[in-house]
Amino acid sequence: MDVPFAKMHGAANDFVVIAGAPPADPVGARLSVALCDRRRGVGADGALFIERLPRGNDDDPLFRMHFYNSDGSHGTMCFNGSRCCALRAVHLGWAGSETFSFLTGYGVIRTRVDEAAGRVRLWFDPPQAQQGVLELPEGSPARTGRAVNTGDPHLVVELEREIFEGIDFEAAARPLRWWTEGMPEGANVHMVYRGEREWKIRSFERGVEAETWACGSGCIATVAALAGMEPREEAVVLRTHGDDRIEVQALQGEWTLEGPAVEVFTSTFHWDETETP
Repeated sequence: MDVPFAKMHGAANDFVVIAGAPPADPVGARLSVALCDRRRGVGADGALFIERLPRGNDDDPLFRMHFYNSDGSHGTMCFNGSRCCALRAVHLGWAGSETFSFLTGYGVIRTRVDEAAGRVRLWFDPPQAQQGVLELPEGSPARTGRAVNTGDPHLVVELEREIFEGIDFEAAARPLRWWTEGMPEGANVHMVYRGEREWKIRSFERGVEAETWACGSGCIATVAALAGMEPREEAVVLRTHGDDRIEVQALQGEWTLEGPAVEVFTSTFHWDETETP
């Protein structure tokens, strides 16, 4: 099977983006694992399939985004990946500089691509603040954390600067990823230091089971957890582990996320399913 693809990244959170609906599972899951394999495949944190949809008018969603983690599991939503999909739709000639919408597991997302700036903005429904303060297990780098749902579960842990800068992040995050207090399937884990002008964030993601250099939904969850749900006049600026800038703003009735999206290269992946480990 020959699979045309684009290798893309949003704030160094990298993806293989394929135009078309994914094959039915389990084939779709196995193909995603093969594509994301960093030694035998293209290499990525996840695979994104963009299925173009029929439209009765310009307000209808342009495409449906299907998201697979690198381990073949389905992801509900990926905001860094969504920006990449929006940019890919423009490069495919499906859309231009106008605002358009597409369908995700989170619901309908509106977007605008600024190719000159290399940035994409998303508009979406506010996240759901599920719970208040959670007491973290003994040995955690902080006493408490907060759970937020952005289509996927997130655990946000705020740290002091000295702890944040000196932490062995994966060693500290991995036990919390599997901690099930109030989150039966575990959660993505984010550790954050709130500076005066910008916040620094590191993310451990389910499905990848390791640190990724950025997590867009984690940035949203972090703002919801630490800044609250009320509208804000200014965006919160978050600096990712890859030193990229993501901006999240709570508006009246909707939120926005803006960040980079890059198409690295396009090619074709030849997949022989019988050779998949």
